[in-house]
Amino acid sequence: MDGAYVLHKRRYQETSLILQLLTRSRGRVSCIAKGVLRKGSKLSGVLEPLCLLHIETKGKSSLQTLINAEVSYRHPELIKDRLFAVFYMNELIVKLTAENDALADLFERYSRSIESLSEEGDIEPILRAFEVSLLKELGFGLNLTSDADSGRRITAESNYVYDLELGAKKINIPSETLTIKGSTLLALAGKRRYQVTETREAKQLMRRVIQHHLGDRKIESRELFRSSVDRLDI
Repeated sequence: MDGAYVLHKRRYQETSLILQLLTRSRGRVSCIAKGVLRKGSKLSGVLEPLCLLHIETKGKSSLQTLINAEVSYRHPELIKDRLFAVFYMNELIVKLTAENDALADLFERYSRSIESLSEEGDIEPILRAFEVSLLKELGFGLNLTSDADSGRRITAESNYVYDLELGAKKINIPSETLTIKGSTLLALAGKRRYQVTETREAKQLMRRVIQHHLGDRKIESRELFRSSVDRLDI
């Protein structure tokens, strides 16, 4: 049995589902849950978001067959923007990770992020921490603590531009569109708390970075958020 979370599901034929799962030992896997939509299925109500599952699959192809699934733990119910934040994390995992690529820390980070979303506090620092951690797991870690040109430590009071390939570079004359404060980089690195300016700049930077790795693909969940929750714009 392997630990797993449901990232995405879609109907297949009349009674089955195609699932995208994040597993503890194998990373993201695809599987088919046959007959799960039949009345009286033992998996009815099991294959849902926010549920830590124990699963068993079989098969030699990339599309596994789900044999069994049990709920190990149900995270507290999330509503509105906090639930949408989970959908956003799910979409990032589906679009940025390769199937069957075991990522050692991603599963635990994802689980902790869901738990954090059930607590009081700002959503955006949780999402930024998840994004930074995911990129690091994928080998795209951000240089957030040292200047790419000089190697000196990032200072909170200085201004920088962020080169998507090399990292932060200190500038003396701020640019209206590209400048990011050192305090924002340090907040993303987990070295200090977010303030209003840091929250805004961190969101803008991470959008650029993630889009760089997505290429032409879009994060569809952002449009869902904007149309459903006015105040959430991740």
